[in-house]
Amino acid sequence: MHFWREQKRGSNAFLHNYRPDYFKEAKAAGIQYLRYGPDLLPSDSKDFLIGDLDNFTHINQKDLATLRSILDDAYNNGIGIVLTMFELPGHRYGNPREVETDCRLWQDEQFWFQSFEFWKQLAEALKDHPAIVAYNPINEPVAAYAYGFEDPGRRFTRWLDNTRGTTADLNLFNKLMVTSIREADKLTPIMLDGYFWADPKGLPYMEAIEDPNILYAFHNPAPWIFSSLEGNKGKYSYPAAMPKYWNGPAVPWTLNDLETFLDPVVLFMEKNRIQDYQIVASEFWCNRRIHGCAEYFNDLISLYNKNNWHWGFWQFRADGSYTGLDYELGDAPDSGLYIVKSHKKGIDPDKLKSRSPNPVWNVLSAALKEEEITDAADTRTLPVPALEEEINRLITALHNEEWIVQDAAALDLAEMGSKAYGAVPHLLVLLEHEEWIVRRSSIYALSKIGALQDRMIRNAIRKLKKDPEEHVRIEANLALGLLRIDKRAQ
Repeated sequence: MHFWREQKRGSNAFLHNYRPDYFKEAKAAGIQYLRYGPDLLPSDSKDFLIGDLDNFTHINQKDLATLRSILDDAYNNGIGIVLTMFELPGHRYGNPREVETDCRLWQDEQFWFQSFEFWKQLAEALKDHPAIVAYNPINEPVAAYAYGFEDPGRRFTRWLDNTRGTTADLNLFNKLMVTSIREADKLTPIMLDGYFWADPKGLPYMEAIEDPNILYAFHNPAPWIFSSLEGNKGKYSYPAAMPKYWNGPAVPWTLNDLETFLDPVVLFMEKNRIQDYQIVASEFWCNRRIHGCAEYFNDLISLYNKNNWHWGFWQFRADGSYTGLDYELGDAPDSGLYIVKSHKKGIDPDKLKSRSPNPVWNVLSAALKEEEITDAADTRTLPVPALEEEINRLITALHNEEWIVQDAAALDLAEMGSKAYGAVPHLLVLLEHEEWIVRRSSIYALSKIGALQDRMIRNAIRKLKKDPEEHVRIEANLALGLLRIDKRAQ
């Protein structure tokens, strides 16, 4: 438990492929530990490490060698690893908002015993590895969701009492899991997630375990309907316009409002005499394009630091084509060129991403390094004649026959802000472009340039709130939402 005696600041990694420089980059960013889920790594078996989630028997030794190599690299770069699993026998990982959640683990005891055996074998194999600072047996258990519960309440409390000792009992699962791991590894800390996808509100329903090397984790406290772009849709921003209740009207929040979401954590600690170094805010996130993301992170981290809790944001330099939680990319939408190329077979999307300082990343970077927050660098420092020439070149590109060129020009003009106001009439025309990506980037550019002060442009964008393409509708809401925030600030 020595590693955790002092507050640790880190991130998460849930990667499809291993990149040789990944841990070196993480170390340079100031990351002290990564909660690492290897489930997505390629394997010659059906499922990495486990072999077959439908019937586990033994760990795939080739996969284990791959994992050892990754852990070696982490250790050589000074990164501690919290080894977690997003999948266990009887539980194939999936976002419940996208696919049907696999709940067999919480319905059939054979999968409990297979999961315990898997972790016992894994702990036996890795117990002496110096990179491992904790085991996190399962990410965001869905024991309650499997039986129709997404929030606590009287019905849930009654259900909890009635299901003690059954396959729905997460507390029993955790106890038996700890017992199984301890048969192989007596000392490595074990990090446990609670009910409701490890939401803070699930912690009071967890039972503390009599083991000095247990950590208790919780995830993002803010409502999903704010943090996710698909839920938010430009309706909410922190702290000026936050949901009064689920999908409710927008109301201002204070730091105290945010802190109330952490009250269940404090309640759990007081009830069970848990020390501050045993609490890990192991995952917090907000789509980088949501207004107030930087302010949300700044306030949330300040609360974690005040309580001396460990924390880790989700996630550091994610691979794959999705970029919503890659905070070094700023608040711009993905370019059309990126969208087209990143989905081509054999293309590594990470090589297409252009990372740079920006308000959201600056908050995280400063917190990781315990430094003062710096402003994002001005990417446009051209002399006035050269800047005017560049703006004229981009305006010409807006009329190019290739939509990818038009889209790129709109995004470049957005970076110039009000200096590119001369491009407004040309961008206004593109709001009716047949390609939705161009309509989206044109809305974004008009917003960043400051053109929404013009009523005619506001009305044109309001019409796009009914666009047939959801991405365009969200962009219109984001632009109009930003205008409302600016008016409140004046």
